[in-house]
Amino acid sequence: QALELGRQVAKSEPYQKMTALREKILANPEDSKLMEDLENLRQSLKSKQQMGGGIEEEDLRRLSSMEDAAMSKENIAMFYQAKTDFQETAKKVNAKMREGLNEGNASGSPFTGMF
Repeated sequence: QALELGRQVAKSEPYQKMTALREKILANPEDSKLMEDLENLRQSLKSKQQMGGGIEEEDLRRLSSMEDAAMSKENIAMFYQAKTDFQETAKKVNAKMREGLNEGNASGSPFTGMF
């Protein structure tokens, strides 16, 4: 059943749109490089923060500048919107799964409502 759920999600319009835009970005070397650089910078800053290091003002300016450059690209901006739309769909699926779990847990278990 989980496999079938995954197949249904993969057929959904939000997922299809997101993956189609991802493919367009990957097919464009400039957009692809910009996305890769942006993700690398985000990961670097996240790691720095997790290690207890502060994020410098220059790092934030560089991130903001790179995000602005990325969002000025139509396919990238559309991809991020499609990704947000897909994440909303995933939240709805998760909510329904929690609903099903809670219905199946009518025994009064102390874990009821945990999900």
